[in-house]
Amino acid sequence: MAADGLRAEFRRLRRLADPGSSGLSDGELLERYARNADEAAFELLLWRHGPMVYGACRRMLRRDEDAEDAFQATFLTLVRKSNSVRRGGAVGAWLYQVAYRIALRARSKLTPVAEQVVEPAANTADDSSWRELSPIIDEEIRRLPARYREPVVLCYLEGRTHSEAARELGCPKGTVAIRLLRARKLLQKRLTRRGVTLAGGLVALAAIPSASAALVARTLRTAFGGPVPVRVISLSEGVIRAMSFTRVKAAIAALLLTTGLLAASTAFLSREAPPQDQPPPEPERSAPPAQSTPALAEQVARVPALRDGVVQFVGAEIAPGESVPAEHRIVAETGKLLIQMKEGESGKGKEVILGVAGTRWRPWRDDDPVEPGRLMLYRIKKGFRRLNVGDKVKAGELVGHIDPSLALADLAIKLASLEARESERRVSVKTKEEAERRLAAMEESMRRVPGSVSKDDYEGAKLTVRRYQEEVTAKQGGVRRTAQEVIQAATILSMHEVRTPLSGTIRTLESETGDAVKALDTVMSVGPPLRSPNGAAGAVKERVVRSLHDGVLVVVGTPLKNSEVVPSDDTLAVTGGGKTVRYRRMRVGDTVEAGQLIARLDDRLARSEVSLLEASLEAANADRRSAIKAKEEAERRVSAMEESMRRIPGSVSKDDYEGAKLIAKRYFEEAIAFTSAVRVCEEQIKRARTVLAGYEIHSPVGGVVREVLKQAGEAVHPIDPILRIAPSAKP
Repeated sequence: MAADGLRAEFRRLRRLADPGSSGLSDGELLERYARNADEAAFELLLWRHGPMVYGACRRMLRRDEDAEDAFQATFLTLVRKSNSVRRGGAVGAWLYQVAYRIALRARSKLTPVAEQVVEPAANTADDSSWRELSPIIDEEIRRLPARYREPVVLCYLEGRTHSEAARELGCPKGTVAIRLLRARKLLQKRLTRRGVTLAGGLVALAAIPSASAALVARTLRTAFGGPVPVRVISLSEGVIRAMSFTRVKAAIAALLLTTGLLAASTAFLSREAPPQDQPPPEPERSAPPAQSTPALAEQVARVPALRDGVVQFVGAEIAPGESVPAEHRIVAETGKLLIQMKEGESGKGKEVILGVAGTRWRPWRDDDPVEPGRLMLYRIKKGFRRLNVGDKVKAGELVGHIDPSLALADLAIKLASLEARESERRVSVKTKEEAERRLAAMEESMRRVPGSVSKDDYEGAKLTVRRYQEEVTAKQGGVRRTAQEVIQAATILSMHEVRTPLSGTIRTLESETGDAVKALDTVMSVGPPLRSPNGAAGAVKERVVRSLHDGVLVVVGTPLKNSEVVPSDDTLAVTGGGKTVRYRRMRVGDTVEAGQLIARLDDRLARSEVSLLEASLEAANADRRSAIKAKEEAERRVSAMEESMRRIPGSVSKDDYEGAKLIAKRYFEEAIAFTSAVRVCEEQIKRARTVLAGYEIHSPVGGVVREVLKQAGEAVHPIDPILRIAPSAKP
């Protein structure tokens, strides 16, 4: 009972903290706290803005404990500066600014060792490359003008609707929509200059684990007289001093500007006309022509990869009607998220894709809804034109692609999970409706025959209805959360594209097809045309073969052929997957072919993950079969009732018939839910097998081994070099 009461109180606080409820606005809560030190008002602000503040801190800081210190320091700063915060709904944006500055300050004080410690997390937002890119988006959000930054924080980082944001900011709903549109355009322009694609990243920033209840409780105690950690005090005081210094600088600048205007006005008014009896001034001698200044340095952009992985291709899309020779054509599999078009919706001809039964689909955009049943992952093999040094490219053009296999698998898993969550929600709705029907039948019976239903049975039925209502609310929250994960997965998929930020000519190719790269590594440089394009290519560049995963190398070599005879010192036997394979150790001077297996990592954990998922699939299939049988039995029962009612009217009561139909519908939804769960398991197995394939390392090019950088038994990290190969002259 105590646990139930605690959960009920927690839900009550969360409902009060919900800005969409009929509670107080941010400005009103802050006013109550600033005037009366109202602890309840501060606690509601803490619950309301805690997830956004923690998300900002966690994106800037890698370790949980550092993010928690920054979180507490942010709200401690609010405690000390509550009287100076501008009212009118800007509390969230103010907290975001403070959280960013505190996290930046905390990161600058970390030792290199502390910065390298990354705690594991299940959320893909903690992926290494996402950690590198999300602070860039945060930095550009912070640089937005206040009128744009405030709705961005409220709507994208806190998940509020336009109506709720308008209420907080005290402006019409249409104004919020216009400011968000302008903010997105401004962000898109600034991020493109830095080689970052927005593509849903704003919404994906919100998909960070929320602050724990324990952290919120510690912060509340800290704000109201509890012990404050020294590090938290240091972070808060440092930012408060910086804020005060900023205001002083602004005041001095305003004073200097006013003084300058007064001086200019005085000089203008004091000017007198020259006396009439004086000769006119001699005309000034024309200055000698200025020598032409040297031109500014050439603008050369380094085009980065935005994700870790293997370069799938360096090429451009083939324009309609363009003829490309076979030796310059690349065929690669890509994918995109599609949304089903509504009736009457128009779209550009080339982006509309026809589906089953005449359905029409188009690429999903950032402002599109994420609705179960309307989304589809579209995989397609396309032809691309190989790019070389000296080729011309246009700003925003696709010039390369990182292998998206894992990203496609992740998006497929999220889409299947979305369908599963929606099926679970529908099951809960049917169960709730069944409980409500039973409660209504009890009330009708009590109205007709007082005392026919005991008080305990009636109260129990009411509690059951409330429980299922809460369950439906929780399932709806699960659907919304999974929808955000779909957006994040779609964003990550789009980040596998490599696009040039400006028009020009390819000056250098730093990475080629098959090369492994880290996020933000340069793929190519683009600038003005080269003076000597024929000599730009130079000598053939050596290729570095890299690892894609953490692990221990079990072999650096090639499998032995049955008839091949190799000295025992140069052979190595590796057992895995139920079989033993003999390898010949790799030596400098060995010749390798493109696509040849040249190294393997210890893949025992990856294989066990596949086996575990296969077992989960078997269990999910068993659950699905059981649910289908229950559905069929319930449908047979309804059919029997209908047959009995047809033969003998009145033989089945209306309540029993309606109850049987509701049960049949619930079992129908359960069968759909278990089918969706099977689909999730299948997509997870595909992803795990893709990961397992990455433990085998293949040569991206044919040539001669110039250097062996790692040997069997050594540990490697992602993108660590293993071999260096000189490509053969044959293309």
